[in-house]
Amino acid sequence: MNTAVPVPKRARFRDQQHLEPPPNLPQKFKDVIKEMGGSDELLVIQKKLFMCDTNMNKNRFSIPFGQILSKDFLTEEEKKKLIEGQKIKAPLIDPELQSHDIFLVQRNNPDVYVLRNTWNNVHTSNDLKKDDVVQLWSFRARQQACDDASSSVYMMCGGS
Repeated sequence: MNTAVPVPKRARFRDQQHLEPPPNLPQKFKDVIKEMGGSDELLVIQKKLFMCDTNMNKNRFSIPFGQILSKDFLTEEEKKKLIEGQKIKAPLIDPELQSHDIFLVQRNNPDVYVLRNTWNNVHTSNDLKKDDVVQLWSFRARQQACDDASSSVYMMCGGS
C-alpha cells in the first residue's frame, strides 16, 4: 500500500530555496568580471536542475520567479522588453570560462524566465545533469560599441 502523499509542484519549488547556503562567487569568475570592467554581481538563482533543464529537445534553463534571489538583476526597461515578448541577449560564461551567446526570454507563463538558444551547449560541455545544483549569477559590463554607452547584463553559470 502506497502511503506517500504527493508533493504539489509549487511546494517543490519553494523547497529549492532551502538548498545549502550559496557560496561566494568563485575567484575565477571575479577575475573575468574585473577584466571585462564589470560590476554589480548578483546571485540570481541557486537550484537543482530539473529534467526540463537538461532535456536536449527543450534547450532551456528555467528561472522560476519564486526562486529568484536577486529580484533586481534586470532593469525595469529589460523587464518591460521581456513582458512584451522580446528577448534579451545575455552572454553566459560557463564554469570552464567559455562564453556562450544566449538569450533570456519570458515564457508565456509570466512566472518563469528562460535562458535559450545555446543552453544545450552549456549543459553538455559542462556535464550538467538532473539534480546537479547550479548557480546563475548576473553582472553588468559596459558594451564595446562606441555609440552605446549602456551596460549589458551578463550571466555566469557554476555548479557546486
